[in-house]
Amino acid sequence: GIFQSHPQLGWELIPNSIGSHKDPELEFDVTYRVDSLKHRVTPAPYNRSKIVFLGGSFTFGHGVDDAQVFSYLLQKRMPNTKIIDAAVQGWGTAQAYLKLQQLFDQFDDIETVVYGYIADHNRRNFLRKEWLELLLNCCNRRNPYYYLENDKLIFGGLAPLSKGVSPSDYADLASEEQRITDRLILALKKLVETNGARFMLVFLPDRSSKQLSEGLKAKLGSLGYLDLRPKVFADEYFYSDHHPKPSAHKLIAEELEPKFRTRPAEG
Repeated sequence: GIFQSHPQLGWELIPNSIGSHKDPELEFDVTYRVDSLKHRVTPAPYNRSKIVFLGGSFTFGHGVDDAQVFSYLLQKRMPNTKIIDAAVQGWGTAQAYLKLQQLFDQFDDIETVVYGYIADHNRRNFLRKEWLELLLNCCNRRNPYYYLENDKLIFGGLAPLSKGVSPSDYADLASEEQRITDRLILALKKLVETNGARFMLVFLPDRSSKQLSEGLKAKLGSLGYLDLRPKVFADEYFYSDHHPKPSAHKLIAEELEPKFRTRPAEG
């Protein structure tokens, strides 16, 4: 009850909606509240400088009550800043990029943009057939995508099932997925910096052993990349589907807060 279709994003949150999510197998029974601007609630008004979080279910807070999501916990610790949780369950980097364009059109006081990355975003960005089938069968959704033409990112719209790819289509599908993901991440970074804000990619604890390419890490810089997986690794912090529990969100908030206390000097 909190999702609606969107012609570019594929799907987004419904403003002022409330959804209940109960999963006896994973042992949670939680409520998701969406504010008037289609973001998961955080307890501060919009009339102050902003930190934006983009991403999918890990950033949104799948299986976690509103007040236990790391964005909400950061908001309580940083009352003079508006934390915007603009993540949506199932989104990848393409949606993050499209959503960020909307946010910069909407606000002129965004100071920092944080992209909550997980390894699973790669298959969404390069349109794995299994992902497109899952979206279509479970929710009648279609995924937006970008492709490269003469080394330039081109928006392709919402992908039909015929656009789906599988490992048999490529000698190294993982490398192709990483290539388009890297380009999208760098497009995010460029958009943020063009608007005078700071960009950070946070590798959220997703139980994967995947590594970012050295080239991408070099372009992000030490201040633009944070891998939280070594900090949050014990099994007790995760549901069996690998989504972080409230205890993990608490640790994530504790690790992130110092990163926002002082903006690094320009240059």
